[in-house]
Amino acid sequence: GKRNIIFTWVKREYRNLLKARHSNVSVPTPFAFSNNVLVLEFIGDEGFIAPKLKDAKPKNPNDFLKKIIENMKRLHKARFVHADLSAFNILNYNEKPVFIDFSQCTTLESSRANEYLERDIKKLEPIVKKKFPRITYTEALELLETKKKMKVQWGKDLRTVEEDKLSELYDTPVIVTRYPKIIKAFYMKEDPKD
Repeated sequence: GKRNIIFTWVKREYRNLLKARHSNVSVPTPFAFSNNVLVLEFIGDEGFIAPKLKDAKPKNPNDFLKKIIENMKRLHKARFVHADLSAFNILNYNEKPVFIDFSQCTTLESSRANEYLERDIKKLEPIVKKKFPRITYTEALELLETKKKMKVQWGKDLRTVEEDKLSELYDTPVIVTRYPKIIKAFYMKEDPKD
């Protein structure tokens, strides 16, 4: 059933991360998995996780993009395509990209590998061309309701489906700020204004 599917995805992500790591792709080291839990290397400093690229624009976007492309080339040499590379699946760790979320990674033998590679590249192009827009959590909920007809109760975390719908409204990654404290993980920095 559903548990078997989740276990298969966890196992696949673990295997893909090991292969990527072996090929010197910048990814968290996978340590172990059991059932639906995957244990990975912590990427961050002083107990705070490195932010996703969507939340932390690089100081030098061109250099950052070059590092992303170098990692994509290493992954390609290992005969893989990430297949969902975006500002949601790249951490900005001290101005270095770290790829995450490898469960959908596919081999070059896949009939859709080239399509996925082109899509990954297209999603990264705006990084060097535009500044990332910033909106508050409340503004994000208003946009979802007015533009995408999605009602999200204030205080609920944004799921992938809502993040995807928000990203459709922009041609760059969008940074959502000022989340309610109650829905943020303990390791996230608090807004000093709240």
